[in-house]
Amino acid sequence: MQYIGVMTLEGRIRAQPANRALLLWLRQDLSVPLKLRPWVDTGFDEGGQKLFEDAGADLPAAAKRSLSIYNVCVHPETARIYALHWGRYTFLLRHPPTFRRPRDRVETMDGTVDLTGLEPAWLNHWFEEDEDVRALLDAHVRAGVEL
Repeated sequence: MQYIGVMTLEGRIRAQPANRALLLWLRQDLSVPLKLRPWVDTGFDEGGQKLFEDAGADLPAAAKRSLSIYNVCVHPETARIYALHWGRYTFLLRHPPTFRRPRDRVETMDGTVDLTGLEPAWLNHWFEEDEDVRALLDAHVRAGVEL
């Protein structure tokens, strides 16, 4: 019998096919380990605070990670990334696969962001309204189901 070791969350994120386009869009080198760590509030990361403490207050701590200079919500069981904090105050959320964003260039507080290269299910969010918070929680549930 061949022993197969337990893969780390970082390894599972890299191996998760649903993450490939996002990791490439973030210019992550998939041939080397990702710079993944649990998110820690330093007091200087207002976007991370908005995503993880405000909108994502009901998410499990295991879902809140920093990936290099970005913050991501990743389902701890499937390793599927479903939300991203990019720049100072840009948030992207993965919607159901049937969703199609209307255009590739979106306006955010960080300026115009080109989403070309990302699946059309990714869209920017402000996380200011209750329905945005519900959308984040729904994305967590969807990410826990292998598609």
